[in-house]
Amino acid sequence: MGGRSSKKSASESTTRSDRSELFSNLVLYRQGRVDGAIHTGIDAFDTPLLQSVENEAPNDESDPVLSWYIDVRCRGRGLPTSAQEARAWFQQHQDVLRSGLAALGEELRVGLDVESYPYRWKKFPSQPKGVQITLVCMVHRRMGGINLVRHVQAFADHFEEYLKRLSEVRPDKW
Repeated sequence: MGGRSSKKSASESTTRSDRSELFSNLVLYRQGRVDGAIHTGIDAFDTPLLQSVENEAPNDESDPVLSWYIDVRCRGRGLPTSAQEARAWFQQHQDVLRSGLAALGEELRVGLDVESYPYRWKKFPSQPKGVQITLVCMVHRRMGGINLVRHVQAFADHFEEYLKRLSEVRPDKW
């Protein structure tokens, strides 16, 4: 009976207590809504950590449907899981991320076929060790694709400013 491993007992945990050691995800996003609001934020493990809202519509005019979004999706071991560490991580790696966003914007300059959504871009010449970064973007309507390049370029141009605007999300607001 070669090569069989014994089953673990129910008392043996297969998960680690420190989430930062797990293969994790960290997402920095900008989302434009139909009502004109723009949300920017950082999520770790699909949990909101930081966010800001621009051009928020009054409650009676609010429409949460997205018209476009841009995600900076990061996967790897040891990514931060706290709000301030996540902001610092994105600030530390902003040169790589900004150049990627600028290159994506250049690639999208002509437009994007709506059948290609969401569009995933991974052409970074270098990435932080142990982390895979993917830029993902989408626009709701075909004509909005022409404006997507403007949003991507603004994300690259104002990257640090957007990070500084983010406020911590209180758990009762999830």
